[in-house]
Amino acid sequence: MKLVERNIFSEVQKWLDDTRIILIKGARRTGKTTLLEQIKSYLDHSGKNTILFSADQELDTPYFKSPKLFFNFLSDQYLLENRKLYCLIDECQYLPDASLFLKVIHDLSRGRIKFIVTGSSSLDLLKIKEPLTGRKIEFTLERFSFREYLRAASEYKYDHLFKIPQDIDALKDFYEIYRKDLEYHLVSYLNWGGYPEVCIEKREERKKKYLGEIVTTYIEKDISQFFRIENISKFNSLIRLLCSQRACILNRSEVSNTLGIHFKTLEHYLSILEGTFIITLVRPYYTYVRKELTKMPKVFINDTGIIRNYVGMDFQDLKSVEGNLIENFV
Repeated sequence: MKLVERNIFSEVQKWLDDTRIILIKGARRTGKTTLLEQIKSYLDHSGKNTILFSADQELDTPYFKSPKLFFNFLSDQYLLENRKLYCLIDECQYLPDASLFLKVIHDLSRGRIKFIVTGSSSLDLLKIKEPLTGRKIEFTLERFSFREYLRAASEYKYDHLFKIPQDIDALKDFYEIYRKDLEYHLVSYLNWGGYPEVCIEKREERKKKYLGEIVTTYIEKDISQFFRIENISKFNSLIRLLCSQRACILNRSEVSNTLGIHFKTLEHYLSILEGTFIITLVRPYYTYVRKELTKMPKVFINDTGIIRNYVGMDFQDLKSVEGNLIENFV
């Protein structure tokens, strides 16, 4: 599989010598594990002392039962005299009481261990905010941006940056040269979204398979097991409805009546969808804050591949792309 440089990597690098925990959040299958492996490889090549754990796969091991046991295990096996240990933990939301766990091991290490962790659910990790105040720096790993997608899919390099209006003539020349390639890949990006493995795959049938697996894993592991949502059918119906109403005003009362679910249940479902990076609710801007808070938000789906999976779409060229999908993309 082609390895694509992520925009976030250079930002994380700047904080590797800081004593605080680096927390990388993001939706499932956006490349957090790959990014963590890239960070480890970078540290290894820099001569640093590193160790990588996968909390979801190693949760039954004795040293993950408590932060004290984990710290003792790290001290016994990996902590070297006069050398900082870089401890990378993937899927840290599976740790027992993740916020307290990270707080305790961070405090016990007293700067001798640098923790770099990832998590797939901002809802669970929100509980980290209070205990880890002053102890963490957060990053969010999104699905491929269009620029990152071009790195994966196009034969051309797109490293250009333009300032408007002073670079308008250069931008016109750029568009004249690369218009065909850009429009072709934009249509593909709008059709399939930005999940890395979907973007990199060339075969359409496998793209469909990957998208289906991503959604299934999200529903089974995050929604059913992690958040213990019992009415999966209603939850799925909500996602499908929101996908069909992308970039539109969200009328909660109307949605609640349409799906036949209680208003509080709908609010809970929406919070989960936002917290797991599936949707974004954007309120209209007003200088009067109270008015802004009382107005209904617009709902945007964070990946067009999710829209394709739930409602189906296949655009052949840019002219056929629906306006609300362009708005959702922007």
